[in-house]
Amino acid sequence: QITPITIHDYANRAYVDYCESNIGNGKSILLRHADYLVDNVSERRSYASWDYEFAIDKYGLETGWHSSIGNAGAMVTLLHAYSLTRDERYIATIESALEGFRTPLSEGGLANPADVDGVWFEEYPNPIDPSTVLNGHLFSVIVLDYISISLSRINESEYNSIKENLESLFDQCSK
Repeated sequence: QITPITIHDYANRAYVDYCESNIGNGKSILLRHADYLVDNVSERRSYASWDYEFAIDKYGLETGWHSSIGNAGAMVTLLHAYSLTRDERYIATIESALEGFRTPLSEGGLANPADVDGVWFEEYPNPIDPSTVLNGHLFSVIVLDYISISLSRINESEYNSIKENLESLFDQCSK
Protein backbone atom coordinates (compact mmCIF):
# COMPACT_ATOMS: atom_id res chain seq x y z
CA GLN A 1 0.00 0.00 0.00
CA ILE A 2 1.19 3.49 -0.84
CA THR A 3 1.78 5.56 2.30
CA PRO A 4 3.80 8.73 2.91
CA ILE A 5 6.42 6.84 4.90
CA THR A 6 6.87 4.08 2.31
CA ILE A 7 7.25 6.75 -0.38
CA HIS A 8 9.89 8.43 1.80
CA ASP A 9 11.73 5.16 2.45
CA TYR A 10 11.94 4.26 -1.23
CA ALA A 11 12.79 7.81 -2.36
CA ASN A 12 15.42 8.22 0.37
CA ARG A 13 17.17 5.00 -0.68
CA ALA A 14 17.21 6.27 -4.26
CA TYR A 15 18.59 9.63 -3.12
CA VAL A 16 21.40 8.00 -1.10
CA ASP A 17 22.27 5.72 -4.04
CA TYR A 18 22.38 8.72 -6.37
CA CYS A 19 24.50 10.79 -3.96
CA GLU A 20 26.97 7.95 -3.42
CA SER A 21 27.42 7.03 -7.06
CA ASN A 22 26.01 9.94 -9.09
CA ILE A 23 24.91 7.36 -11.64
CA GLY A 24 21.83 5.30 -12.22
CA ASN A 25 18.23 6.30 -11.94
CA GLY A 26 18.20 7.32 -8.27
CA LYS A 27 17.61 10.97 -9.11
CA SER A 28 14.66 10.25 -11.38
CA ILE A 29 13.15 7.87 -8.80
CA LEU A 30 13.44 10.52 -6.08
CA LEU A 31 11.94 13.24 -8.27
CA ARG A 32 9.06 11.01 -9.39
CA HIS A 33 8.21 10.31 -5.75
CA ALA A 34 8.58 13.98 -4.75
CA ASP A 35 6.27 15.01 -7.58
CA TYR A 36 3.78 12.39 -6.42
CA LEU A 37 3.85 13.94 -2.93
CA VAL A 38 3.32 17.47 -4.27
CA ASP A 39 0.49 16.29 -6.53
CA ASN A 40 -1.23 14.24 -3.82
CA VAL A 41 -1.40 16.64 -0.89
CA SER A 42 -4.57 16.05 1.10
CA GLU A 43 -7.35 18.54 0.56
CA ARG A 44 -8.88 17.67 3.94
CA ARG A 45 -6.73 20.15 5.85
CA SER A 46 -5.60 23.76 5.56
CA TYR A 47 -1.95 22.69 5.35
CA ALA A 48 -0.02 20.16 3.26
CA SER A 49 -0.50 16.66 4.61
CA TRP A 50 -0.63 13.14 3.25
CA ASP A 51 -3.34 10.70 4.22
CA TYR A 52 -3.34 7.02 5.03
CA GLU A 53 -6.15 5.29 3.17
CA PHE A 54 -6.83 2.63 5.77
CA ALA A 55 -8.20 2.65 9.30
CA ILE A 56 -6.37 1.61 12.47
CA ASP A 57 -8.91 0.47 15.02
CA LYS A 58 -6.30 0.17 17.79
CA TYR A 59 -5.80 3.95 17.73
CA GLY A 60 -9.36 4.89 16.78
CA LEU A 61 -8.31 6.23 13.37
CA GLU A 62 -10.63 6.12 10.38
CA THR A 63 -9.51 6.10 6.75
CA GLY A 64 -7.94 9.44 5.86
CA TRP A 65 -5.82 10.00 8.96
CA HIS A 66 -2.40 11.63 8.74
CA SER A 67 0.73 11.17 10.81
CA SER A 68 3.70 13.13 12.11
CA ILE A 69 6.07 10.41 10.95
CA GLY A 70 4.48 10.27 7.48
CA ASN A 71 4.44 14.03 7.04
CA ALA A 72 8.02 14.33 8.31
CA GLY A 73 9.19 11.63 5.90
CA ALA A 74 7.41 13.35 3.02
CA MET A 75 9.11 16.63 3.90
CA VAL A 76 12.54 14.96 3.80
CA THR A 77 11.78 13.59 0.34
CA LEU A 78 10.74 17.06 -0.82
CA LEU A 79 13.86 18.63 0.70
CA HIS A 80 16.09 16.16 -1.13
CA ALA A 81 14.25 16.87 -4.39
CA TYR A 82 14.72 20.60 -3.84
CA SER A 83 18.43 20.12 -3.17
CA LEU A 84 18.80 18.55 -6.62
CA THR A 85 16.49 20.82 -8.62
CA ARG A 86 15.87 24.10 -6.75
CA ASP A 87 12.21 23.66 -7.75
CA GLU A 88 10.25 26.02 -5.47
CA ARG A 89 7.19 23.74 -5.42
CA TYR A 90 9.03 21.45 -3.04
CA ILE A 91 9.88 24.24 -0.59
CA ALA A 92 6.36 25.67 -0.77
CA THR A 93 4.93 22.25 0.11
CA ILE A 94 7.37 21.84 3.00
CA GLU A 95 6.43 25.27 4.32
CA SER A 96 2.75 24.37 4.18
CA ALA A 97 3.33 20.99 5.84
CA LEU A 98 5.13 22.66 8.73
CA GLU A 99 1.79 24.16 9.76
CA GLY A 100 0.57 20.68 10.66
CA PHE A 101 3.27 20.50 13.31
CA ARG A 102 2.11 23.85 14.67
CA THR A 103 -1.62 23.02 14.61
CA PRO A 104 -2.99 21.48 17.82
CA LEU A 105 -4.29 17.94 17.75
CA SER A 106 -7.69 19.23 18.87
CA GLU A 107 -7.88 21.28 15.64
CA GLY A 108 -6.85 18.44 13.33
CA GLY A 109 -3.10 19.00 13.53
CA LEU A 110 -0.22 16.86 14.74
CA ALA A 111 0.84 18.84 17.84
CA ASN A 112 -0.41 17.37 21.09
CA PRO A 113 0.24 19.67 24.05
CA ALA A 114 2.41 17.65 26.44
CA ASP A 115 1.91 17.47 30.17
CA VAL A 116 5.10 19.46 30.77
CA ASP A 117 4.48 22.67 28.79
CA GLY A 118 5.78 21.23 25.53
CA VAL A 119 4.36 19.54 22.49
CA TRP A 120 4.27 15.93 21.29
CA PHE A 121 4.06 15.17 17.58
CA GLU A 122 1.55 12.36 17.14
CA GLU A 123 2.23 9.40 14.89
CA TYR A 124 -1.39 8.31 15.37
CA PRO A 125 -3.27 11.58 15.96
CA ASN A 126 -6.44 10.90 17.90
CA PRO A 127 -7.49 13.97 19.91
CA ILE A 128 -9.71 11.90 22.20
CA ASP A 129 -7.09 9.27 23.04
CA PRO A 130 -3.56 10.46 22.07
CA SER A 131 -1.11 7.63 21.41
CA THR A 132 2.17 9.42 22.24
CA VAL A 133 4.22 6.90 20.24
CA LEU A 134 7.86 7.75 20.86
CA ASN A 135 9.37 6.91 17.46
CA GLY A 136 6.87 9.10 15.59
CA HIS A 137 7.63 12.05 17.84
CA LEU A 138 11.40 11.60 17.77
CA PHE A 139 11.53 11.09 14.01
CA SER A 140 9.51 14.28 13.58
CA VAL A 141 11.81 16.30 15.85
CA ILE A 142 14.90 14.96 14.04
CA VAL A 143 13.39 15.79 10.65
CA LEU A 144 12.45 19.31 11.72
CA ASP A 145 16.05 19.83 12.86
CA TYR A 146 17.40 18.31 9.62
CA ILE A 147 15.22 20.64 7.55
CA SER A 148 16.37 23.65 9.53
CA ILE A 149 20.05 22.76 9.15
CA SER A 150 19.68 21.87 5.46
CA LEU A 151 17.83 25.05 4.56
CA SER A 152 20.41 27.20 6.29
CA ARG A 153 23.03 25.63 4.03
CA ILE A 154 20.93 25.99 0.88
CA ASN A 155 19.98 29.66 1.08
CA GLU A 156 19.80 31.24 4.49
CA SER A 157 18.34 34.60 3.56
CA GLU A 158 15.56 33.28 1.33
CA TYR A 159 14.17 30.79 3.82
CA ASN A 160 14.29 32.70 7.10
CA SER A 161 10.53 32.43 7.52
CA ILE A 162 10.68 28.63 7.42
CA LYS A 163 13.53 28.60 9.92
CA GLU A 164 11.64 30.97 12.20
CA ASN A 165 8.68 28.57 12.10
CA LEU A 166 10.99 25.70 12.97
CA GLU A 167 12.62 27.61 15.82
CA SER A 168 9.18 28.37 17.21
CA LEU A 169 8.31 24.66 17.02
CA PHE A 170 11.56 23.75 18.78
CA ASP A 171 10.80 26.30 21.50
CA GLN A 172 7.41 24.66 22.04
CA CYS A 173 9.01 21.24 22.09
CA SER A 174 11.63 22.11 24.69
CA LYS A 175 9.31 23.75 27.22
